Amino acid sequence: AATEHYTKKNIIVVDFGTATTYTAINKDKEFLGATILPGFKISISALQNNADLLPSVEIVRTEKALGRHTTECIQSGIYFSQLASLKELTQRICQQSFKENNCVIIGTGGFVRLFDHDFTFDCIDPDLILYGLKYAYEKNNNTS
Repeated sequence: AATEHYTKKNIIVVDFGTATTYTAINKDKEFLGATILPGFKISISALQNNADLLPSVEIVRTEKALGRHTTECIQSGIYFSQLASLKELTQRICQQSFKENNCVIIGTGGFVRLFDHDFTFDCIDPDLILYGLKYAYEKNNNTS
C-alpha cells in the first residue's frame, strides 16, 4: 500500500502493532530491510510477567518522562522508549539506506496515534495493512 500511495519515493513504514517494525523500501519498490523490536503490549507483558509485583497498565501517551507511582513509571518508560526508538531508527535508516535522498515516513498500526504530536510523520494511516491486502488481492485476482 505504501508503494501504491507514494510512487517513486523512498519509504520507511513504521508499524506499531504487536511488534514495532520499521521497513525500508526504495523508490524502485525494492525491499531494503527491516527492524523489529518489542511493541507496546509485548513490553508491558514482559514487565508484568517477569518483574515481581509490577502491574499491567494502560498504554497511553504521557507528558512527563518521570512518573510518581508505579503505573506512571511504567507508562512513561514504555512510551518514551518507543518514541526514542522512533526518532533514532528513522534517522539512521534514512541516512544509511537513502543517503542524500529524502524519504517518506509513514506511521501505521494500532498505537500510531500516540505519536500524533511528538513525531512528524509524512503520513499516518492506521489501516495501511488493510489497503495493502486490498492491493495484493486486486493484483492477484485481476478479472478484467
